[in-house]
Amino acid sequence: MALATRQHGVISTAELRRFGLTEKAIRWRVETGILQPLFVGVFLVAGSPRTWEQRITAAIRWGGDGAVASYKSAAALWRFDGFEPGPLEIWAAQTSLRASLAREAPQGPNPVELTDANLIAGIQLYGERCAICHGTAKGQASASPVAKGLYPQPPQLATEGVEDDPDGVLFWTILHGIRLTGMPSWANALSDQQIWTLTLFLKHMDKLPPAAQQVWQNVRN
Repeated sequence: MALATRQHGVISTAELRRFGLTEKAIRWRVETGILQPLFVGVFLVAGSPRTWEQRITAAIRWGGDGAVASYKSAAALWRFDGFEPGPLEIWAAQTSLRASLAREAPQGPNPVELTDANLIAGIQLYGERCAICHGTAKGQASASPVAKGLYPQPPQLATEGVEDDPDGVLFWTILHGIRLTGMPSWANALSDQQIWTLTLFLKHMDKLPPAAQQVWQNVRN
């Protein structure tokens, strides 16, 4: 964790992956308290002292590529005379979400066939990757401590469903994430086939056939 030490105790999921940690290894460190979530995809190493520099380092990593400290925060970081640590000011390069979706979201139907087996595969992926933030079949009542500790809090999808969203919008959102909302990109962790399979489940979450519904009811976070 030498990198985290240089970064005021802060490290991101992308940085952990570059050091060879798998999703399972990262999740184990979160569950055992070695890593404490600050934002989705940004963690504090347990025992690190809380500082203003740490907060702004975490915020920049949450902002993603192109995010930088700006205005008074940048001046305070450089210790310019007359500028003291205060409210965080972060500038992030962010294209309008609606414009991005209109321009980039795939058009047409989901290429993954609607079958019990594919729905179950999607549920299993959801349980492994998504349930810790987005909950189980119990909806809002299943919000995990990780989800409750995030800001903004991620939607619990069994309560705040996305079944009405077009398939392409769901695919794009999982693939790219939504910067500054806590939703990370899964482009480097899941294949297109897996993302379409997840999309199939999300699109049919409220009308699952019995076999898939049983698997969904057994998902835990």
